[in-house]
Amino acid sequence: VAGIFAAVPYCIDLIGGPYLETNDEVCKAFRPKSALRPARA
Repeated sequence: VAGIFAAVPYCIDLIGGPYLETNDEVCKAFRPKSALRPARA
């Protein structure tokens, strides 16, 4: 189940939705290297 939740932010990004950030302590979002953005401060 963790793999499914990790893929949701990237799936939303692919269909034109907002770029979602996650708390890595809870669930690290999966994104290919080409889809990563710099972390906000």
